[in-house]
Amino acid sequence: MDAAGVVDQSLAECLDMLRRTFDLERIAGQRIFLPDVAEYYQQSDAAYRLFHSSDGALHLALNRDGSFDPAGYYAHAEIVERQIGECAAERILEAGSGNGFNTLYLARKHPGRQFVGVDLTGQHVAGAREAAHGATNLEYVEGNYESLDFAGGAFDVAFGVETFCQTDDMRRALTEMHRVLRPGGRLVVIDCFRQRPLDEFDADLQLAAKLVEKTTAVDGFAVISQWLDLARSIGFTALEVDDESAHVVHNLARLYRLARGFFDDPALVETVRETVPPLMLQNAICGLLMPYTVGGGAHGYYRVALAR
Repeated sequence: MDAAGVVDQSLAECLDMLRRTFDLERIAGQRIFLPDVAEYYQQSDAAYRLFHSSDGALHLALNRDGSFDPAGYYAHAEIVERQIGECAAERILEAGSGNGFNTLYLARKHPGRQFVGVDLTGQHVAGAREAAHGATNLEYVEGNYESLDFAGGAFDVAFGVETFCQTDDMRRALTEMHRVLRPGGRLVVIDCFRQRPLDEFDADLQLAAKLVEKTTAVDGFAVISQWLDLARSIGFTALEVDDESAHVVHNLARLYRLARGFFDDPALVETVRETVPPLMLQNAICGLLMPYTVGGGAHGYYRVALAR
């Protein structure tokens, strides 16, 4: 299955269906800043738990065996784990640690290594600390990873899963990761990117891509080639750049079916619209549209390993 094979109607029909409920052009044209990211998670965390991962994962599952399996949520931590082993890391930083899903998994498996998670929202940090109660090799800090209170070279490995796309200032964020990593340290980024500039696609796909981005509290995904050029200009060397889009398809299919069934019922949409926070409702747009943007080549899901 590829992402384009997930859908059962044209993109034009899908956008028309969404227009019954939303002002799509308004959503696509809004700007997103860090306070909006925090508000998005405050409004949407309950939906993530209910429809996405009851264990607190805030990222797509990577499934390589032909079907959706929640075990795929752990694949990201396992990717980081390999980098930890390759450079014999002792101190590891997660930027945008969310509910602590990745760091808690890694800290339990590696009690001799020290882990730190930094997250923008106090709600996430409090929940992560509660989940990690009793763990002596794990700490969570509330803050902005664009400006960290750690000495230069304090970490051997840093990583971020679906978080750098939400930064206000990508250069500043990557520069800060470069600063806190020791020479030879590694940065692992698993995230959504634009495959090419959006103006190379037709109007409907451009709109769909912007809607996927805005409804996940992203001002705009970076173009992968431009992002890599930026990382190199800061002083990183690319060790691995792998397109994992084919391995999130089964998760996208699951979310598409949920969103499709929801938007197919106008009475249900109106009822929910009156009872749930607006950003939680808008997030369902992403579930409906992402198979089109990935299948149409506008978006890709990448795993990148950089060396300092």
